[in-house]
Amino acid sequence: MTDAVTIPGLYWQLQRQADATVDHSGHPVFIGALAGVEAGSMELVQGWSRFRSRFGDGRDHFRLAIRGFFNNGGALCKVLSTGEATDATSLAAALDVLVDDDDVSLVVAPGVVDVDLQAMLLEHCDLLGERFAVLDLPEPTQLSATAAVETAIARARELQTRTSSDNGALYGPWIKVVTDEGPVFGPPSGHVAGIYMRVDARSGRHHAPANETLEDAVDLRFALSDAQLATVYPPLALDANGRIAEPSVNIIRALPGRGLRVWGARTLSTDPTWRHVPVRRLTLDLERWMTRRLDGLVFEINDVVLRNRVVRELGAYLDRLYHRGALVGPVSELAWYIQCDENNNPADVQQAGLLIADVGIAPAVPGEYITLRLITRSGTDAQTETLSS
Repeated sequence: MTDAVTIPGLYWQLQRQADATVDHSGHPVFIGALAGVEAGSMELVQGWSRFRSRFGDGRDHFRLAIRGFFNNGGALCKVLSTGEATDATSLAAALDVLVDDDDVSLVVAPGVVDVDLQAMLLEHCDLLGERFAVLDLPEPTQLSATAAVETAIARARELQTRTSSDNGALYGPWIKVVTDEGPVFGPPSGHVAGIYMRVDARSGRHHAPANETLEDAVDLRFALSDAQLATVYPPLALDANGRIAEPSVNIIRALPGRGLRVWGARTLSTDPTWRHVPVRRLTLDLERWMTRRLDGLVFEINDVVLRNRVVRELGAYLDRLYHRGALVGPVSELAWYIQCDENNNPADVQQAGLLIADVGIAPAVPGEYITLRLITRSGTDAQTETLSS
C-alpha cells in the first residue's frame, strides 16, 4: 500500500491481525535409544521424512513410535537420545537435560515399560510441572487377553502406589505396525501422542484425545471383551479417604467399520479432580501460561494497580478459554473466578514481598457414558428401551 501512495492525503489500510488467542504450549519430547547418537543430545524434528533422513529408518520401537506420531497428527517433536540403551542411568541423564527446557509439555518414552523407569518419568513430570507422561503397558508374560488385563491393572496400581502422580496415563495393548520387512508389534505411546497433537490442533486441549482413529497400525496384540474393558476402565468409585478406588488404563479397541480407536482418556491419578486427561492437561497449560505471561510482573510495586493488572490479564485469558468451550458455566464469570485483593494480600503478605492470586476454574469434563432412550409407540401404548454406550 505504501509503495502505491504518491499523492498526499489520508488513506485506509485494512490488515488482518494474527489470532492472539493461540498460545504456544510446548512440544512433545521422545526419549529413547538411538544407536550412534550421543546420549543426551536433543534435536527438534519436523516430519517423519526429516527424522528418517537424520536418524535412519528401522523396526525398533523408538523409530516406529516416531513414525506413528507423525502419521497420527504430530507436526513437531523433540528427540532425546539415551545412547545405545535406555536404563536407569541413561534415562536419569536424559531427564537432567530436560530440567532447564521450558518448551516441553508431553513426555514419551516408547517401549520403556520397566516400572522403575516409568516411575522416574512420572516423578520428573511431577517435579517440573507443566508436563504429562504418555506411558505404555508392558507385554504380559502369557499372551492372552486375561493375562493382559491382569498385567494392566497390576501396573497401574504399582505406579499409583510408587508415585501418587496426577501427570500420566497408561495405554495398551501393543499394536501391529507394517514395515518393509514385515509386520511387527510395538508400543502405542508414539501413535497416541500423535493423537494428542491432532486433537489439540483441531479442537483444543480441553477435548479428550479419545474415540480417535489410530493410523499407521493394522491390528492389536489382544482384543478385550466388554467385561474385560469394564475391569480396566471402571466407573468412578471412591474409597474411605475419598480417593479413586480402582485404577484406569486407556485401551485401544478394534471397532467394526471404525478401525482401531483409542477408547479412554483417564490419568493414573487417584484424585477425582484429575481423573480425566483433558482436565489435567488444561490445568497444566494454565500453569504454563501464568508462568510465562506473569513472570514479567516480578519486582513491580505490590499495590492495587499491580493486583488489578493480574486480575485483568488472567481474566482475559480465562474468558478466551470459556468461549473456546474449555470452561463451563451459563456465563463466563460463573466458569472461573480470580481473587487478588487486600483480603488475600494483607499487609504482612505484602511486606514479605508476596503477591497471591487465587484462581478457580470449572473445566469441561468429557462425557464418557451416553445413554440413548428409544421410545416406540403403537396406538396408545408406549414402550421404552434404554441403550447405553
